[in-house]
Amino acid sequence: MASFLLFTLTTLKGLVQSYLLNIIIILCSIQVAKRLDLDDPLVLDSLRSIYVASNLAIATLWAMIFFSIENKSDKSEVQLSDKKGRLITTTVYKYDRSLLFNAVSKQIFGILVAVIMHFYLGLKGAMVTQSILPLKLAFQNNLVGVYVFQGDSKDNINRPFK
Repeated sequence: MASFLLFTLTTLKGLVQSYLLNIIIILCSIQVAKRLDLDDPLVLDSLRSIYVASNLAIATLWAMIFFSIENKSDKSEVQLSDKKGRLITTTVYKYDRSLLFNAVSKQIFGILVAVIMHFYLGLKGAMVTQSILPLKLAFQNNLVGVYVFQGDSKDNINRPFK
């Protein structure tokens, strides 16, 4: 019972710290955006360049992971449960590819939202947050820990990820 409580508190602490860090990043980036002269074309172009560089870094990260998954091509079996509770058997290769394509689709959706917010709605200050937060979230992805940072602990390698 004590170990279960310790595990639960540790897990909740990690989640709370992650959400708190996201809120801190958002609040700080809002303050930075308020201090920037976003009507100056040079500042705005610099901000756009930072946003593009951030997304290129994330795309490079996903490409590195894609090639690592393809090279490793791990055919070990993984058992998952779907939304209805049925047991599904797949391979590590297929599971990691599905997680990667899910992350890439989220990134593309984020870019589309940023383009709509920036060009259609005219919200220029949000570009600061949109340059930082996706990069942080990409580096928190489990696939990055396994394939980029070569995580060898059993918690990182066991699939399905929690």
